[in-house]
Amino acid sequence: MTNKFLYWYYILRNRAQIHGKRNFKSFCFFIMNAGLILFFIGAFALVAGTVIYKTVDSSSWIEFTKHLKLGASEGVANYVIYRNLTLGIAGFIGISLAAWRSHSLGRQAYVAEQGHITERFIKATEQLGNEQVFIRIGAIHTLWRVAKDSRSEGDKKMILDMLCAFVRGSKPVRRLDTVEDYEYETIQNDVKIAIKLITQEISEIEMLSAYKTDFSGAFLQGADLRKAHLFEANLTNTNLSTANLEAAIMQHANLTNARLSFANVDGAGLQHTNLRNANFEFADIKTTKFSHANFWCTTLDNASFSQKTFHKVWLTKRLCKSINIKNHQWIKEGDDTPF
Repeated sequence: MTNKFLYWYYILRNRAQIHGKRNFKSFCFFIMNAGLILFFIGAFALVAGTVIYKTVDSSSWIEFTKHLKLGASEGVANYVIYRNLTLGIAGFIGISLAAWRSHSLGRQAYVAEQGHITERFIKATEQLGNEQVFIRIGAIHTLWRVAKDSRSEGDKKMILDMLCAFVRGSKPVRRLDTVEDYEYETIQNDVKIAIKLITQEISEIEMLSAYKTDFSGAFLQGADLRKAHLFEANLTNTNLSTANLEAAIMQHANLTNARLSFANVDGAGLQHTNLRNANFEFADIKTTKFSHANFWCTTLDNASFSQKTFHKVWLTKRLCKSINIKNHQWIKEGDDTPF
């Protein structure tokens, strides 16, 4: 129900923004053309009035016709000048009408394109709730195609929000390991595809720096997030156990209460991240960059790290003692005070 409300909210908001911008552009285009037409008409009237005033006796129509036929002292007939001015104004009006027609056709094409995109979006969104996995996978690829085809940043953000909500709301499936003979929970295939598109292929829709991923509370156990773009991502309460986060971009992300036990975080960038109450038990963090991260109440038991792992990181004495770090230069006094 929440996803449906979110979907219709974004549809209505996006349409309002589109029509508002289009109406404003049309109004500006109309004002510009009307102003130019009035300017040329005024210029013509001014020139004609000046010539008539200086060279013709306004009380004599015969003298005026002679003036048109004989022309000015420069040797160019005045009627030629008037004719050229008239043709120039007529030509400008014709060009303005053609430009207006072209603008109207472009607007109609844009509205038709938006209508087609909306229809594809509605159909794909409905298919996301289908019980068949292959139909959901098709819906995910359709949404991504719509995001690539659309020129609106609002459309792209709406689709990314829908895919993130799909990932957060998905439940794990239980699989049987026939070799070890035990059951384990894992991510469904459609969720894996959505995660890959959001975190590794977001540059295709030109939203790399404009979108902040929200996977809060999602089940991402064992997810393949190598070189994933999770800059300023919301990963609070996210289950990232056994996930592969090698070389992931996670600066300024929020990992409060996140579970990263047995995860491979080697080479990832977690500078300025919030790791409050995060669990890194048995995680590989040997070359992870943690500078200026918040390690308040973070669990690092049995994690694999090096001396350079906590470079420029404030640690409490209690945490240093629990992971057997000696002579650490950045010691935070007081074990119960957040950084």
